[in-house]
Amino acid sequence: MTEVVHAPASPPGDLVGGRYELLELVGTGAMGAVFVAHDARDDRVVALKRLHTRDPGDEVARARFRTEAACLASLDHPGLPRIHDYGEQEDGPAVHPYLVMQLVLGDPLDELLADGEPLPQAVAAGVLAGLAEALAVVHAHGIVHRDLKPGNVVVRPDGTPVLLDFGIASPDGAEPLTATGEILGTLDYISPEQVTGRRATTASDVYSLGVVAHACLTGDRPFRRETPLASALAHVHEPVPALPADVDARLRELVTAMLDKDPDARPDAAEVARLARAATG
Repeated sequence: MTEVVHAPASPPGDLVGGRYELLELVGTGAMGAVFVAHDARDDRVVALKRLHTRDPGDEVARARFRTEAACLASLDHPGLPRIHDYGEQEDGPAVHPYLVMQLVLGDPLDELLADGEPLPQAVAAGVLAGLAEALAVVHAHGIVHRDLKPGNVVVRPDGTPVLLDFGIASPDGAEPLTATGEILGTLDYISPEQVTGRRATTASDVYSLGVVAHACLTGDRPFRRETPLASALAHVHEPVPALPADVDARLRELVTAMLDKDPDARPDAAEVARLARAATG
């Protein structure tokens, strides 16, 4: 399979929206590119996410981008990025939506786990508690994130985890913006119900957070297999690998409950936050 690499929607040095000078490309994904930018009007450094150059008629991609802006605009929590601005810039027949957010400084969680070693247990418990607290706010606003994974988390220098990338988030119970048969989410962290074609719910986010917590406590994903499809099927059919005996019993019990195959048996995000905080004390 050939991997498609998208060019950034704009090179550094360009001016977006008449006020945001792009300084540095810091990340690129399937939907958009993220830049560090300078806001000339307010004289501050921000993060600017811009949709890749696409077919101007690609309304699904643009709708997802607008959804991310709407989701973030309704949320206020230290574990979630603040949104500053949203706009759309015309470039001939193409329209490039852009989203301006608080610049979150810290270490991407996937990089902290890249060496295959577990995080110190107190750090892992703090990351779990912080993400669960942020997720509880997200869920209280009726939003399902649907793509919770280490690559979408940055840990600030003070240890606060920040949950990013609401590009495929959706209102709980709403029809997702997908092509027919498309599964949204990352298969290594996806819930069993999503694999089998059911709609993602807040309980699905809790499952994905459980996979992240398991990885933080062991250094590896609990259902890592040779292919993403094999990983997805393992989420459905295989038991959860036991956490090491030296992990606090409260954390072992909590993470195991989060990874229950039955969505109705999982704790909600607020309960996860409460129990994880208790384990950090």
